[in-house]
Amino acid sequence: MQDKTSFVPMVIIGVLFFIFGFVTWLNGSLIPFLKVICELSEFEALFVTFAFYIAYTVMAFPMAFVLEKVGYKNGMMLGLFIMAVGALMFIPSAQSGSFRLFLSALFVLGSGLTLLQTASNPYVVHLGDIKSAAMRISIMGVINKSAGVLAPLLFTLIVFTDIPLIETITPQDKELMASKLIVPYMGMALILLSLVALIRFSSLPELEFEQDNNEAKRSIFVFPRVVLGAVALFFYVGIEVIAGDTIGLYAQSLGVQNATSLTSYTMIFMVLGYIVGIFCIPKYLSQQKALLFSALLGILFILGIVFSGANHTFFAALPDTVLFVALLGFANALVWPTIWPLALESIGAYSAKASALLITSIAGGALLPLLFGKIASYIAVKNEAAEAKVAFQGAHLFHYERAGEEPILWLSEASDFELGKAIRGGVPVCWPWFGFNEDKSLPQHGFARVALWEFVGSDELDEKTTVLAFRLTHDEKTLKMWHYKFILELKITISDRLSMELKTTNLDDNTFKISQALHTYFSVSHISDVVVKGLDKKPYLDALTWKNEVQKGDIRFDAEVDRVYQNVNDKITLVDIDREITIKNEGSSSVVVWNPWIEKTKRMSAMREDAYMTMLCIESANAFDDAKVLKPNESHTLKATIY
Repeated sequence: MQDKTSFVPMVIIGVLFFIFGFVTWLNGSLIPFLKVICELSEFEALFVTFAFYIAYTVMAFPMAFVLEKVGYKNGMMLGLFIMAVGALMFIPSAQSGSFRLFLSALFVLGSGLTLLQTASNPYVVHLGDIKSAAMRISIMGVINKSAGVLAPLLFTLIVFTDIPLIETITPQDKELMASKLIVPYMGMALILLSLVALIRFSSLPELEFEQDNNEAKRSIFVFPRVVLGAVALFFYVGIEVIAGDTIGLYAQSLGVQNATSLTSYTMIFMVLGYIVGIFCIPKYLSQQKALLFSALLGILFILGIVFSGANHTFFAALPDTVLFVALLGFANALVWPTIWPLALESIGAYSAKASALLITSIAGGALLPLLFGKIASYIAVKNEAAEAKVAFQGAHLFHYERAGEEPILWLSEASDFELGKAIRGGVPVCWPWFGFNEDKSLPQHGFARVALWEFVGSDELDEKTTVLAFRLTHDEKTLKMWHYKFILELKITISDRLSMELKTTNLDDNTFKISQALHTYFSVSHISDVVVKGLDKKPYLDALTWKNEVQKGDIRFDAEVDRVYQNVNDKITLVDIDREITIKNEGSSSVVVWNPWIEKTKRMSAMREDAYMTMLCIESANAFDDAKVLKPNESHTLKATIY
């Protein structure tokens, strides 16, 4: 090992860190690409990330064994060669359109990168004084993130040029996209093989460790700093990915414009953190203090996220709470650079195994965001009278249960809470149109039920009453589907009664027309035992035959029912075996009663074949003749109370 950092080895390692960043950040562009080419669902597309990150977990220790046998310099060359093989595997994958081949190529690419990372990080630590290692790793961090900015831009430029919008893409376009993938990955393979030759004939020294008193320690787990470092890195990588990938979704839920570009703010703050490390470690700040400083800053910024509001106190472009999410990038920046030298100090020949354990912690970037997504996708409320859960997507109430009773709302067991897809069950908000739009390319029942709403806040009126408020406003995306400016507000009151108030305000210069529904799914014991009262002698449109009929007596169910009742001003009662549920509507004179029955249920998404037996929709609506016309600055409120 050398006493001070060598310039040429640092340049070579810097090139390798650029490769790390380029290949890793390319996955973000690959996901939507493969979703189109291989016709994948959202869930299937996420296997791109899984196949790549699982290589770190599965291959880290085998690669550490390889390093111990062939050495660090040869290990880097072997890692680059394996990555070149993985890059070449993308060629038959693109030609065949096989998703399995793509995943195999990603796993091979990730395996080579695992070996390269396992060798390169200890190299940076030991190229000079270990007390200044964090400074060197910070330099590598800047290089890594630069590649992360460049990768998606180049991929988009090369692959998506001359390709139409995803919504209008043809099979010929898919073939063209697939063929465009061949040249860049062939080029990547050639670059990787060139780097093999560069390292082979470079002056990059081999890392050699003196024998020490640790020879009797056979397991890497007996080194506390290594184990604790791995645990810390697991959570750090997860939080880094969360801060970078979810800031856009969080900002969008608050109504921030251009929310999809906000990841760049997190990256900018992270680069600033690296710069602090470059200039301050170890001259002004030891690695231990830098890590402690990062942890304390992280805690401070998380408290800022939780307790600050949507005001613009510090920065005009971002609400305070979103700014604190971006600032997590600054707090995160020095965690990776400081943990590596602290964990690897004085462990000698065990560096390869220690590096492998630290590398497996990258799995936190795959697992923790999924857990966070599940936790952060909805708000839960519980008081003495009832409990409820509302998803931020669609301001979708999907659970309501009075204390000591069974749930009143039905939720499909097959609902996957996937972003961009409506939840099957609960109370979807159908707005600004009910049913199909004249333009069949637009989503059924409008866009409100799949949009991210702003959570305005909650208010506990007393121990038995909680009010939640949500808001949705026009943006560039909504104006493309519906050319009007608006504000849509939903107030949900949770007590022994459930109240939902949906208020529409016209902010446009033109008059517009809305049809809407609180598409309420009720949970029932068995559809054959259910009776609906209160609609006798009411006219209705039968959506199965498109004929106008008049209801005779109570409604019972022995086949598919899809009806829109008009002139409904009285309460409606759902009579089940062991309970009665009453629905009272205001600002509405139309009610939809729907059960898909056997055959339609089989054709529906996110529903089990027997789901029709335990659900019934009674929807408070403004549909057909009951649609509302609003002049500029006018408002209308649709209210449903369930008790």
